[in-house]
Amino acid sequence: MTRFQPLFLVALWLSLQGSVLSAEPFQPTPDPMAHWRAQIEAARRLSIPPPPKGVRETPWDALSPAGWNPGQILQRLGVSQVGDGDQKAVELEKQIKVEWDKAPTVQFKDENPIRLTGYPVMLSGGEGLANNILLVPYRGACIHRPAPPANQMVMLSFKPGQGLPRNMGNEVLWVTGRIYALASPTEYGRVAYIMPDARWQEYPKEKYPLPLYTPLR
Repeated sequence: MTRFQPLFLVALWLSLQGSVLSAEPFQPTPDPMAHWRAQIEAARRLSIPPPPKGVRETPWDALSPAGWNPGQILQRLGVSQVGDGDQKAVELEKQIKVEWDKAPTVQFKDENPIRLTGYPVMLSGGEGLANNILLVPYRGACIHRPAPPANQMVMLSFKPGQGLPRNMGNEVLWVTGRIYALASPTEYGRVAYIMPDARWQEYPKEKYPLPLYTPLR
């Protein structure tokens, strides 16, 4: 984990959440082919194989209650007013962590397994298979501070002999299993969900486009 760099990391986080620091909307240059490229990309995404029968495809925003908006929390804390090297950054980091740790969860009405697409974060070093890892929605989510909110991280546990090879830390995964709202403390902060007895599969990114990370509401 590197030192907290307020403007860079906050701008990155807000962009991932669909928020902007500027009040002026971005106006892209008109592209006559953009519509057709979007149609082709949409068709490619529809070609992604569905999960096995009885497994529900679940986007990351489904793990956060409607109306919980991390971008609004950052605005309330005054993140945009803190510059690089500002002594207030350390205290601000603590406040963000407090808010992220208490991010609300969703109680699923059934115990049917779900499928999530995400990136693994190793919780320990060593060699061989990792039996416990974090799953996060976008690459590099835990490289810098702050890590994602608690409701955007899932603790995965694999059965012995079915863990994830440690050299796959930069790969995209499909993980399948039953998910429960149960908090787990980690070095990256509170994780709101667990998926015991998870199963993993490397996402076939050479064949199918990666799912879009839908911004939190």
